[in-house]
Amino acid sequence: MMEVGQKVKYIGTDFKGVLKGTYTIVDIKKVYGTVRIRNEFILIYVPIQDVEIVGEEREHETSC
Repeated sequence: MMEVGQKVKYIGTDFKGVLKGTYTIVDIKKVYGTVRIRNEFILIYVPIQDVEIVGEEREHETSC
């Protein structure tokens, strides 16, 4: 489950050339199916299915 503060990576195709690296979730809009992600340069809403959790959180989810 995605939560505010988690680190994610953009895996969608619409902004693939622009949204590289890792981002932090700052807002989740379940009604619209979007998450707001940011790094030091970009702050943008993207579809939930276009982001993937990275780091320790993901390892924990896959081991359960």
